[in-house]
Amino acid sequence: MDEVHRNHQKQVENQVEVAVTADELGYDYALHPEHHFLMQNGSANNPLFTQSAVASRTEDIRLLQTAIILPWNEPIRIAEQAAMLDILSDGRVDIGIGIGTRTLENEPLGQYWGASSQNRAEAWESFEEKYEILVQAWTENFVDHHGTFHDVPPKHTIWENKHDYYYLKHTEDSPAPTEFMSAEGDEVTLNSLPIFPQPKQDPHPMMWRPTMSEGSVKWAAERGINGAVLPGTISQAKNLIDTYYEVAEEADWPDHRPEHDGEPFKFGWDADRRRGVACCVTVFNTDVADDETLERWRLGQEFVQSNNIGAKPDVSGAAIDATPQIESDETLPMVTDTEGIIERITELKEAIGYEDFILFVKASNPGLSREETEAQLRAFSEEVAPHFEE
Repeated sequence: MDEVHRNHQKQVENQVEVAVTADELGYDYALHPEHHFLMQNGSANNPLFTQSAVASRTEDIRLLQTAIILPWNEPIRIAEQAAMLDILSDGRVDIGIGIGTRTLENEPLGQYWGASSQNRAEAWESFEEKYEILVQAWTENFVDHHGTFHDVPPKHTIWENKHDYYYLKHTEDSPAPTEFMSAEGDEVTLNSLPIFPQPKQDPHPMMWRPTMSEGSVKWAAERGINGAVLPGTISQAKNLIDTYYEVAEEADWPDHRPEHDGEPFKFGWDADRRRGVACCVTVFNTDVADDETLERWRLGQEFVQSNNIGAKPDVSGAAIDATPQIESDETLPMVTDTEGIIERITELKEAIGYEDFILFVKASNPGLSREETEAQLRAFSEEVAPHFEE
């Protein structure tokens, strides 16, 4: 296991270095996931920590998590940490939120807050409760929430601070002191909590939701949250994106910024408002890789799929049949040369019907070195992206 631990330590460093390279190459976003306990995959247990390091070494690239899994986390702490990162990055943070799917992660981390893979209804309730607390912490003076999983603050919390009381009582436009604390007999108890700091972006950073199902697409569209579809095929991507815009229109084009509520945004991506739906695509450019690298990449894809599927121990030693279907024009990822990638992205754009579009390109993969990943990013930014700039 010593080698495994060393590899995870190196992956922490690599995630920062690759994001810094992406900033230098002109990418708009750096994406980092949250994952735990994956023995043979990269460490990613706190994307906000990773992105704090990225923020200190970059100036332009925006920072997005794909995603913070809310049922695994305490929402007040996430609200504080995300706000700190938004301040330290000069307002470059977007917040991705998810519900979690793998039993390996859900059961240990979600046992406290209802993230069980066996009870998806409970997981959804946990996810939505934490989302509400997160937004309240960023936008209101005090948080007062008593739900299924969280009491903010616990009703028994005793706290007396005369300075706070008189500040609220005598400062113009401040909330009433009784919103914060109240006295019954000799004890003063908290009614709510002030959460500091709040984000630099007003009213809070743009939020994203990985959308792999119709339910998650509708949830995001109804709340003014951007979607990030993770399609297996081009037709699946089109169906999910069409659903997002149909629901957004029915909900009067919600946005987290009140001045934009009710205003339609472009189909695909509205760059001025940073609003819409991204399509997430794994890309491997064979022009910048030899056959041996391609074979390692394929094995990495097989590993990722087997990791998603899971398997029982097999005493016969039979291999898991999880070979990805990567040769079809309809399926994703895109594994071809530069011209082929341009053609496939053009097909994707035309099939979906985008005006403008944002593409999240996944170049990293188990089995690839940092240098090989950066070569893929460089090839995309220098050879593929210019074709679509207009």
